[in-house]
Formats: sequence, C-alpha cells, structure tokens
Amino acid sequence: MGLPVTIRGDGQARLCLAQGIRLAARAIAPSLGPKGRTVLLHRPPAPPVLLTHGYDIAREVAASCHGPEAHGARILKETLFEVDRDFGDGTSAVALMMASIVSAAVPLAHARLPMGEVADALLELAPELRGKIQSYRVDARFDDIALAVARTAARDEEIAHRIGALFLELGGDTVIQVQEGEGRDIESDIRPGTTIEASLVSRHLSDDPDRILVQLKEPYILVADEEISDFGSLLPVLEGFATKQKSLLIVARDVTGAALQALVRNKAEAGLRVAALKVGSVAERGYDALEDLAIATGAELLSDRFGTDLRKMRPQMLGRAEEAKVEQNFTTVIGGAACGGALETRRKEIRQRILDERYLSYDREQLELRLARLGRGFARLHIGGVTSADRSIRLMAARKAVAGLQAARSGVVPGGGTVFLQLAGGLAAGSGDGGSRQLARRLARKALRQIPATMIGNAGEDPLVWLGRLEGAKTANVGLDLETMAFGDLRQAGILDPASVLGAAIERAFSAAATLLRADLLVTS
Repeated sequence: MGLPVTIRGDGQARLCLAQGIRLAARAIAPSLGPKGRTVLLHRPPAPPVLLTHGYDIAREVAASCHGPEAHGARILKETLFEVDRDFGDGTSAVALMMASIVSAAVPLAHARLPMGEVADALLELAPELRGKIQSYRVDARFDDIALAVARTAARDEEIAHRIGALFLELGGDTVIQVQEGEGRDIESDIRPGTTIEASLVSRHLSDDPDRILVQLKEPYILVADEEISDFGSLLPVLEGFATKQKSLLIVARDVTGAALQALVRNKAEAGLRVAALKVGSVAERGYDALEDLAIATGAELLSDRFGTDLRKMRPQMLGRAEEAKVEQNFTTVIGGAACGGALETRRKEIRQRILDERYLSYDREQLELRLARLGRGFARLHIGGVTSADRSIRLMAARKAVAGLQAARSGVVPGGGTVFLQLAGGLAAGSGDGGSRQLARRLARKALRQIPATMIGNAGEDPLVWLGRLEGAKTANVGLDLETMAFGDLRQAGILDPASVLGAAIERAFSAAATLLRADLLVTS
C-alpha cells in the first residue's frame, strides 16, 4: 500500500511553507552580523551542536521538523545549500530575505492578489538591485583591503590575519584549502611554485632515509603519460646525467621493474641526482596534471595521444626548472621554463572552464586547485581548537574568510548592512508603476531592511532607532560599526563586504521566494 496523500490548497499551501521557512529563519537570525551569536541545537539522540553558519542551522532545523512546516524548512535548506556551495557565505542573509518575502506575501494571497505577477516583478527587480550594488563599490587595491575583508567575514582576528597574509603572499589565483586540524593551533602547509600530486616511486631514491625528501637543483624534467618499466636505449643517457652531475626529474604514471632498478643503481653507485614520481590521480586528472607540468616546465609530454613515447624521446623534449622539491605526496617545481605564453594560455583555459563549471562544486574546486598549482602556489590550513566544538566554529570562520577574499577580488562595498538599507531606500523612492510591481517593491524593501535590522538587534540595540539614523546618511560609506555602535567611515574602519556575494544573496533569495509565491497547492505523502 502507498502512503496517504495530503493536498493543501486555498492558501494553506503558502501558509505551511511560510511557517517552515519562518521557523528556520528565526533560528538562523541570531547568527547574523559581527555580534552574531552561536546557536546550540539538540536533536536527540545525537549530542548538542554549536553552529554559526546559516546553512548548518537550516539543515538541523529541517531534520527536526516533522509537521506541515517541514516542507518549507527543507526548501530553505536546499536553497541555502546551493548558496553555500557556490559562494561560501551569505546563507543567513538569504534565509532572512526569503522568510520576509514569503511571510509578507501570505496575507496578500489570501486577499486574492495575483501572486504570479508579483513573483514575475520580483524576478525583474533582483538583477536591477544587483546592478545597483556596483555603484557602492569601494575604490581600493585588493592588497589594501584583504585583511579587512577577512576580518569582516571570519569575526576572528587570528584566523583573519593568517588567511589574509596567505592571500597576499601567494597572490594571483590563490587557493587555500581549509580543513580541521588535530591540535589547538592553526598550522599551514604552503606550496609555492607549480605543484603536482605525485609521490616518489621508491624510498631508495630519497635523500633522507627517514622520510621522503629529494631536492634537485636546475633539473631536467621528463614527463610521460605512460608506465615506464624499461629505459632501453635511453640507459646511456641516464649514465651521462650521472657523469655530468646533472639532475633529472621523471614524472610518469609509474616507474617499475628494470627502469626503477637502473635509477636506484645509478643513484647509489654513480651519484645520479634523480627523482622518479608516479601520479596518483585517476586517469583523466592524472593526464591533466602531467600536461600542466609539461607546459609549466617547457617539456614535451610523451603520450600515445600525440604519437610520442619514451623510445622517441630526444634531449630537446625535456623541460627545465630552477629547482624541484619532492615531499611525501607533493612535488613543487620552482622557476619552470615555460615556452612563451603557453603557461598563461593554459591559465586562461582553466579560468574559462571554472566559469563553465560554476554550478558543479567538486569539478570547480578541482579546476581552481589546478589553476593555483600553475600560479604562485596554494596552501592548506589545518584549523585547531581546544574542543571539537571550538574547532568546528573556527573551521567555519576560516572557510568564510577564504570565500570572502576570493569574492572580494571582483570588488567590495561598505559592510554592516548599509548597502541593503541604501537599496531599500531606493525602492521607497521609486514609483513601481503601481499594481503588482508596487507590491513586489514593498516586499523587496521589507526584506532588504531585515538584514541591517537583525544585525543591529543582535548587537543589543533597538533597530528602529538606529535604522532611522542610518537612512539619514547621504552615502553608504558612512555607516554603523556594529562592534562599537559608532558612526563613521566604514572604509576607514575596515568594514567591507564582497559585492558579488551581496548581489548573489539578493538574486537567490528573490528567485526562491518567487518560486514559492506561485505554489497554489501542496501535495505531500
């Protein structure tokens, strides 16, 4: 037998959805802003958890709901999942704006107003508001604002300084991977230069008997998309490297059998400076890694795809670099002799693929990592803490700082919710053309004001008092420092938000709310 089906209509559908979204948003609201609080959720038999991130809170609330309101909470959770996946921040703002719009629309629907037309007007309004955000951009160099952006996003001074400094040190297409550490402190693993996930094929090739480590000065580099088991006619070439005290780095799918024995023997007996590495990635990503390394060092990739193999190798097909350092699972190549503009061409190709894969988070992350490895480097941060809960909170702060800095490269605006308030003021001044458009502007204005109002409330102040003063400001650069509750220049105070995250939050919230406004029936089982 199938499960019983329940159909809700005549306004009950929107009411159920609004109740669930409002419930989750109420739990999320205290976490918003610099004075946001940690939210404790307990879902027995699991232990209580401390959360500070909008999506994490929505996920727990949705899992706890079992009545009619559960559907709205789950829809909000899925919306915030996509926002978190694509932007890494802004989930709390999206939740509050969605809740405001859907809740305010319920009585309008009961009054038989055309919700479909209101939804269309909201969708038209969202890109208009996103475009206006650009007019509030702060004119500043990224290097001058990096620390301020990290501090605003993380709300943790130590984490902000560490991550901001790493971004400035590595520059360019920096990727910082953040993961939970084991101790109390923050530990960093920085990989400058071009890096590849490849490991030494044998400990007998290591310079240090106790650990995997090889350092090669000015190495020649052989890159092959094949498993090398026998050097054949190239064996005299290897012996020549040993005689002339030249260094050789071999990167392939693997090096085994007679080929490996020849390398170990020449290293031990003839002093050959050599490192042979195998790429551990799956087939296609392994090929990408090999091709990237070949481009970065000016080597010609030996591959059946190009009709080349080890037997056809010539000295001019070898790449060059200033230095290569082999460690446990990574190899770093510094000063690769890339040919002409080949390296920058490859970077442009990867940047375009990142744009194409922007909705596939895993593929996008892998491409971003490739781009960083072809740049000045990437880093891993291991975030520690006194307790497991402390580590989780600090880990989320670090992820927000990284996401904020990555987004800030496309521009920043004054923070503290002032841009939302300025946009809301613009809607109040507009005509809206009457009817559904005017209703949409009213809903949007209320939703936008909800963000600074909640942030002020979380700081322990009366939103009505402070919103009036903020609306009297002539420019978005003058606003409220929610840490000190003092008016001032937000740019000078270092209170800045990435413009792209604010714009994306508005578009995602309005789009999701517009979809729900069209729901006339709710069918559940």
